[in-house]
Amino acid sequence: MDLLRDDGFTTLISWVFEGDEVTRSFLGSAGWAPDGTARTLDMGEPVRQIRLHTDISAAPDETGS
Repeated sequence: MDLLRDDGFTTLISWVFEGDEVTRSFLGSAGWAPDGTARTLDMGEPVRQIRLHTDISAAPDETGS
């Protein structure tokens, strides 16, 4: 995170399979949240993904966390 922040990044995104509750729960516990965007991939059958994002603009010690 520090390297990304030092390079000027403020937001990260990740695409997650909609039905992957384990990954969604893990990322959610780390501050990631859906941003309302979704897509459907053709993997022999349609598979839906949702986009998650998180704000890294402030280091944890700057937010009181």
